[in-house]
This record gives sequence, C-alpha cells and structure tokens, in this order.
Amino acid sequence: MNRLNNALTLEGIIRSETRREILWVFYRDPNQAYGLREIARLISKHPNAVLREVKFLKQAGLLIVDQSPTKHIYHLNREHSFYPDLMGLFHKAYGLGGMLLHNIRLLDKIELMLLTSFYLLKEPKGKYDVDLFIVGKPDLERLTTLINNIEVKLEYPITYTVLDRSEFVKRRESRDPFVWGILKKPFVILIGNHEKVFGE
Repeated sequence: MNRLNNALTLEGIIRSETRREILWVFYRDPNQAYGLREIARLISKHPNAVLREVKFLKQAGLLIVDQSPTKHIYHLNREHSFYPDLMGLFHKAYGLGGMLLHNIRLLDKIELMLLTSFYLLKEPKGKYDVDLFIVGKPDLERLTTLINNIEVKLEYPITYTVLDRSEFVKRRESRDPFVWGILKKPFVILIGNHEKVFGE
C-alpha cells in the first residue's frame, strides 16, 4: 500500500495492520465481495489472522457476510454510518488520494481536489467523466508528471480535469451537467472543504 506520511495517519487510528489491509481491499473497490482465502491471498496474510479480523469487522457491522453451505462471502456494509467517513480516510491514506497528498508540496495553487465516484466506486466512465476533479491554477506540467508517475505505480489510467475558480463557480451556479455530474454523487475531498465545493 502507498502511505500518507503525516503525523496523523491511518496507522495511528487503526492500529491493526491486518485490519487496515482488509478494509483497504474492500474500500478500494466497494462493489466487490471476497471469500476469506481470497482476502488472505490479496494481503499475504494467514487465513486464521484474516478470519479473526473479519469476525471483528462483521461484529462491528462494517462487513456483511453472505453464507452458503460451503463458503462465506464478505462485502462492505454501505449502509453503515461510518461508511462515508472510512471511505474518505482510506482514500486519503492509500491509492491515488494517498499518493497525491504524499506529494502535496507539489500541488500549489489548488483550491479544491476531489476524487469522484467514478474512481471511488469504479463506475463505468463515459467520454467526459473523470477520476479526479481539480479547481485552481496549478503548474500543469508538474501536475501531469506527478499523475503520470502515479498511473505507472497504480497500473491504472487516471482521467482528470482542471478548472480555474471563476469557471468552476460559473458552471456550478448554472447547473452545468459535467460539474453537477460529479457533485451530486459521492466524492472525497483531498484539498479544500464543503464550503468551497458548494459555495455555502
């Protein structure tokens, strides 16, 4: 996993490495379901260690199990009150979000940076849909280089768009379909806050 190296980290909040790794398996693709041995294989841990943590997460209501006579299949409980919060935490610590925030010193003159539902939920993307939405005036050459490097590490093509503040506000206020196609669905704020997103 690619970690955000700050004083306050996910490691400090969730002390169990196995528990963090199990949760990241689910939060990086919330639509997927996994059997116990598959989870153990994905995180390179012994099935007994995984079973112990999966039982804890099921008891906490974070995971749901579908049982058959021969197999238990686990998936995220997307109705849990902690679901959106944990989605944000994990995507700020690992994967694309974690890598971007780890390199935040390179991301100057950005007011807003959002991971969209197309990235978070692995939704099928149309021609104009993006994984990453940015508002500001960053150094585009530096940003492109950073994203290209992240694409190589993740083995995932990242689509993104950059709007300056005035264009974003204009398109938000006119209910532009592209902008509202992002804002009306789940997203994770990497830089900025809800006031800057919705102008409240």
